[in-house]
Amino acid sequence: MEDIVALKVKLKSGECRYLMTWGRIQDSVDPEPLETLMAEKISFGVEIESVTLCKTLQEASKEPLFLKLFYIFTNKNSVWRKL
Repeated sequence: MEDIVALKVKLKSGECRYLMTWGRIQDSVDPEPLETLMAEKISFGVEIESVTLCKTLQEASKEPLFLKLFYIFTNKNSVWRKL
């Protein structure tokens, strides 16, 4: 499970959104490369203030669809694992 991480995306409006992805893609310890990559690549159609790696998945667990997405990430038969 340590391969799945959550990122908190703070928008300029003050609203927060969360993303999940597999692991710390560029560095196993330093979160900055992953935060930078996600800040450059994601778009919600609004300006992003910051992207920060969550210390635990618990931080994002109250969001709608979190459990469904977590199941998809961890299910060995998931379509995402076949890509």
